Amino acid sequence: DPSVGFFVGGSSIREMNGLYARTEPADLSPNYEFQLAYRHDYTGWLLCLATASDEWKRKTGQNTQWLLLDNNGLTRFRHDGDTLIP
Repeated sequence: DPSVGFFVGGSSIREMNGLYARTEPADLSPNYEFQLAYRHDYTGWLLCLATASDEWKRKTGQNTQWLLLDNNGLTRFRHDGDTLIP
């Protein structure tokens, strides 16, 4: 089963550090189709498991990717998917 939350720490980007609680993934971003989503409890940043783009699928062979999105919806970090843990 997917986790109810995650902790991110140690980044020099202060807004990214902290607790992320699971939330409904629907309609969080028009640019991605999310399978799992976690929202930062203070800043609102999103940690999400998204369906990978065709380019990412060709490049990595994976169907999903983990994304860390800031409050402007910009992808700040991307990591391999196909797992329940980022």
